[in-house]
Amino acid sequence: MLEKDKIIGLNDQEIKTSRLQHGTNELSKKKSKSFFRSLLSNFADPMVGILIVALVINIILLLVNIANFEVSNLLEPVGVAFAIMIAVVVSTVSEFGSEAAFKKLLDEASRTACRVKRIDGTMVVPVGEVVVGDIIILQAGDKIPADGILVYGSLEVDQSALNGESQEAKKYIINRTATKEQGDFLNPLLLFSGTVVTSGEALMRVSSVGDSTFYGKLAQGLQENPPESPLKHKLRKLAKSISKVGYIGAALAALSYISYVVFISNTIISGFSAWLQVVINAVSIAAAIIVMAVPEGLPMMITVVLSSNMRRMLRDKVLVRKLGGIETAGSMNILFTDKTGTLTIGKPVATSFVMGDGKLIEADYFCKSMGATVGVKEGGRPYRDFSSYFLDILSLSLSINNAAEMVDGAATGGNLTDRSLLNFVHQLPFGTPSVKAIKSIPFNSVQKFMATKVSGSVVDGSWLIKGAPERIMNACNKAYDKDGRIVDFAGKAAVQNHIRDLAGRAIRVLALAVSHNEIIEGKEFDSLIFVGLVGVRDEIRAEAIDGVAKVKGAGIQVVMITGDAKNTATAVARETGILDKSGDNLIYTSEELNALSDEELSKRLPNLRVVARALPGDKSRLVKIAQGINLVVGMTGDGVNDAPALKKADIGFAMGSGTEVAKEAGDVVILDDNINSIAGAILYGRTIYKSIRKFIIFQMTSNIGAITLSILAPLLGIASPITVIQILWMNIIMDSLAGLAFAGEKPKARYNLEPPKRRDEPIINKYMLNQIIIGGLATAALAFIFLKSGIISNFFAQSAQGGYLTGDYFFNYHRAGFFAMFMFMALFNTLNVRTHEINILRGLKENKPFILIIGGVMLVQVFITYFGGNIFRTQPLALRHFMAALAIAAVIIPIDLVRKLILKMMKKQGGA
Repeated sequence: MLEKDKIIGLNDQEIKTSRLQHGTNELSKKKSKSFFRSLLSNFADPMVGILIVALVINIILLLVNIANFEVSNLLEPVGVAFAIMIAVVVSTVSEFGSEAAFKKLLDEASRTACRVKRIDGTMVVPVGEVVVGDIIILQAGDKIPADGILVYGSLEVDQSALNGESQEAKKYIINRTATKEQGDFLNPLLLFSGTVVTSGEALMRVSSVGDSTFYGKLAQGLQENPPESPLKHKLRKLAKSISKVGYIGAALAALSYISYVVFISNTIISGFSAWLQVVINAVSIAAAIIVMAVPEGLPMMITVVLSSNMRRMLRDKVLVRKLGGIETAGSMNILFTDKTGTLTIGKPVATSFVMGDGKLIEADYFCKSMGATVGVKEGGRPYRDFSSYFLDILSLSLSINNAAEMVDGAATGGNLTDRSLLNFVHQLPFGTPSVKAIKSIPFNSVQKFMATKVSGSVVDGSWLIKGAPERIMNACNKAYDKDGRIVDFAGKAAVQNHIRDLAGRAIRVLALAVSHNEIIEGKEFDSLIFVGLVGVRDEIRAEAIDGVAKVKGAGIQVVMITGDAKNTATAVARETGILDKSGDNLIYTSEELNALSDEELSKRLPNLRVVARALPGDKSRLVKIAQGINLVVGMTGDGVNDAPALKKADIGFAMGSGTEVAKEAGDVVILDDNINSIAGAILYGRTIYKSIRKFIIFQMTSNIGAITLSILAPLLGIASPITVIQILWMNIIMDSLAGLAFAGEKPKARYNLEPPKRRDEPIINKYMLNQIIIGGLATAALAFIFLKSGIISNFFAQSAQGGYLTGDYFFNYHRAGFFAMFMFMALFNTLNVRTHEINILRGLKENKPFILIIGGVMLVQVFITYFGGNIFRTQPLALRHFMAALAIAAVIIPIDLVRKLILKMMKKQGGA
């Protein structure tokens, strides 16, 4: 080790040279979009795109017919423009903060100052001014400003923000190569930017700054664009399908009109101008069909549905930051989850102690039996008093050989395990001997033990050892009995059995031993004296088992990613139900995982259940591989190290107790850190997805009916069965309100029993397509029957006074009745759409918004029928004529019931 005074810092020229060669200690910032640019980019949304096409067509039609301009002609383009702006503005406002995670990371880094040793002495400088080669002075509480190499002293460092390990790392001078390998957290010489010194003093020479640090690479990962949400991916495909339907329908409608003019109407067309007018009319009809095919209300409905459910979910401790995150939760195929805090409480406690004779004593009983008199029984057998000699050895093994310390009656410092052991020993009815630690070897994950040499008391000059049983047990050939005598280790086999049994109960086991020989780091132990085993358990959260069962019951694969050892991780996974009873489970350590190629891992991924000793890079890699095989990926996390994976995942669940950076990177914040809340989010997501699908069925059925009517009407001699204003009312106002009605559907537990939807699965399934086509054709058929049936025409021609309506008055009166019938048919169809069951009223009373909205729209439709006038081409209908229109419209209900019965008989009944 170098002497402290001989470590010299940089001079001014060296600082300038280093800054030129290696850059500054600032994280480069990707230029973020302004609100206006974000607004513009959202116009590229697939559904918004076809709305824009519809708007352009409307404007062209308006200009072509400018000579016949009326104020009412503006209603259609204005309505479409309004739908576009609502969808785009709401989406932009909700997503504008998506880069806040990276900004938060920069802000946290920029607030830190540090002490630097330079040629002119010690000075305090902003972290941004640190350069490669600088000597940084570090003490407890300091945040390390850059990556570097320890050159003097020793430290304990909290690296959990980067690697997720709750256990503090020991940093000390060792005869080992100090490589710059990213993520080599086990190397005691390497220090990393963003980690925090918990104890000790040291000097560090800076080796990497800014983007080159491990922290910087994590920050850069946050700037990557998040993946397209499954819903947007499916809507993009839907938009293409709708466009095809619209173009085909437009071509057929234009051809139908030309056929009507040439072959049916007996109109004589002569001259270029006459033919030009026919072509213009045909193009106008085609354009109207394209407009009709566009579900104008869909983008607005989706935005409103997602927004309204955000408030409901907040009551269930689920804070949704990004609108698309709600639906994505329901589409999830695989969930990568942390262990500590999500599946476990995050507060380990000592639960068991195993003596050298192989006897296991539970912690609570052990505390009592330590001070017991002769005759106290454990397991039916008498125990003698523990000798003070043995109690001193045990006390020292748990308290002196420990990185934590007692402050005001509570264990502080060290890692969670050290604190739990210190709390345990202070429950025992005896004091701690006065000894002095004269030498120490700190714990690290490579050597798997901690050792302290002490002077004084009963073990003067001996080494106390605490660590992994596999590291210590083989060297133990003697043991202490309860009287503190050194005896042959006759109970070794029984102790080994207890190690396996305790690990199988998700209890972490630590072995305690004493060595009278010198301990040399890097060399194997020799002739250790076994003191005992201590079992430490981080209790499973009471609701974790139920939560995992619900998530798995939804058909979602659950994979636990943890920094724990493989056996402990396996036990937790078994207890929480993550491991399948089929036994087809793969459990890998990070090292084993990285030995697999991406192709091989993608093949094994369906059976993966646990990743132990995980590093941050493992999470991002798993997300990428899962997405590569079209899975919708969920990820939980709480640390800075989790942020890149949270952002790359389709749905990132940040824990409410986690870092702000993780929360900003996530799509959803689980306020109570409860996996049960994730199961609730999945249910909400599936309910919302079903609501969106139901709305698509409803609107596409109406649109197919209207398009079919427009194509065939000219061939049957029917001119303009539906006006532009009527289409506007149906597509924008009524459909959007119906969308809100579907949004009120309550989550049903059975939704989580359905298999999840793959990313590449189309949004319209076979059942929906069946209902859309049959419902659309039935709508058109009923419309034609109403318009062409002589019986219906004669009935509507009969006035209340007994006479007959004729001429234009009858035409307008009959069309007013048709408009009422067509609109109420669509409204009655909402009952068919809201459930795939035969009983269309089942659960209706649970959706009060549906009843209120559909009921309200019906009342408005009645008002329009009687008072719409020339704008809506309506007239007041006689009561019997209005009731007849309602009766014909209601026929759509038994038609769909027959369809459902046939599917049920064919065992093909499905649903949205």
